[in-house]
Order: sequence, then C-alpha cells, then structure tokens
Amino acid sequence: TKEASFIDKKVTIYMSLADSYLANEDVSYAVQVLNDAISETADDALVEYRDKIIENTIIVASSYSDESGTKESTYDDAGNLIKYIYKDSYGRLLEESTYTYNDAYEIEQSSFYNRETGEQYTEVYIRDDSGRVLEVQAMDAMGNPLYYEKFSYAMKNGTKSQRLDHYNANDVLEFSMVLDEDDNLLEYISFDEEGTVLTQENYTRDKKGNVLEYTYYDYLLQESGREKYSYTYHSNGEIAKHQAYGEN
Repeated sequence: TKEASFIDKKVTIYMSLADSYLANEDVSYAVQVLNDAISETADDALVEYRDKIIENTIIVASSYSDESGTKESTYDDAGNLIKYIYKDSYGRLLEESTYTYNDAYEIEQSSFYNRETGEQYTEVYIRDDSGRVLEVQAMDAMGNPLYYEKFSYAMKNGTKSQRLDHYNANDVLEFSMVLDEDDNLLEYISFDEEGTVLTQENYTRDKKGNVLEYTYYDYLLQESGREKYSYTYHSNGEIAKHQAYGEN
C-alpha cells in the first residue's frame, strides 16, 4: 500500500540520519533520532537497530602512547568507563580494568589485573532498590572469595553518613570506616582476628570537608594524640592559610 511504502521510506531516511550521527561518533543523537522514529512509525527494524547500537557502541575516548607504553580508556555511550588498558612498549599487558553497569548506569561489576603485583580479582556490587550499595564481594581469578564489604547508611542532625565494614575471606572483621555524604573519612577503626580494637582515628570536618580536628588512639601501644586545624579562605573558596596545632 501507499501508506506502507511511505513508512518504509521514512524508516530508510531515519536510519540514514542515525548513521550520519554515528559517523561523527555522536551516539546520543543517533539514538534520539531512532527513538523519535520509533514513536512515529512503531517499526520493528528501527527498534532492533537502536538496541544494537546501544548494546555494541563503545567510544575510545583517549589513547596515549610514549616511550613507556600505551594507555587506552574506553567508554560506553553514556560516558562510563568500561575498560582501561596499559601496555608497555613491547605490547605486554601491564594493567587492565573492566566495568559493567546496570540500566541506571550504576556499576555492577569491576575486574582488575596488575602484572607487577600479580593481583587479579573481580568485585560484584549488590544494591538496594534505590541504588545504594549494600555489599561488595571480591573474588580471585578462580572465583575464590577474597573479601567482602558491607554498607549501612544513617542520618543524624540532617547529615548523611555511611559505614563500611571490611571482612576477609574467613568472615573476620578487619576494619570499619564511617564516611560523610561526600565520601570524606570521619572514622577509621582496625581490629585483630579476635575482634579487639587495635587503632581508632576520628575526624571532625567543616562544611567544605576540611579537617578541623583529628584524633587517634593506638590500643596496642597505648599511644594517643590530637591535632586541631584552622583555615583562612580566599574569596573563591580556596584555602589561603592552613595551621595545625598538635596535642600529644
């Protein structure tokens, strides 16, 4: 029919327009064109083409080489880092990291390799319905557990904070941290294998995240100390003067 023929022509035009954007590595516009076309024509071929672009599109955003080797970072169409590779001048892989994301572009899994240290492991992220990380599970290249971290969240006096508890593969708590909503460290506590506190550090910060007071205590050596800090700022918010006062 004439109507079907007209739709076929529109589909062809939209695909050509999307291809022109892809040729310029403008994935977001290509996908938007196809979304508009799908809304107008409900064509299955356009849906399949759009999904294929989203699934397969990667953009090499940066590649740097010098006498030491080559570093390359690869991103998805949303700008998320999905792969980093570092090779020496002989082409040997020195470092590699890969990342996968969920539909909300939140990290689901990350894998790391370092030739020098011999480290090779994967981290899997478990989230609640709002996207907050509840647990991170790490395993080696053979799938054996290395460690896991549990997260909890709190609100006190209008201030958000999160607690991270780090356990080894034997379910022993090694350390815990409390961070503010900007991921600044507020508290750090380390433990021995029996669960006894070894050291404790506490930080008081201003609204900019700068440390106003730092205290520590070593329960093994029975040593403690305190340092206080003051700041003077420029009009642009940068620190003009920083002073520390120690109390041991």
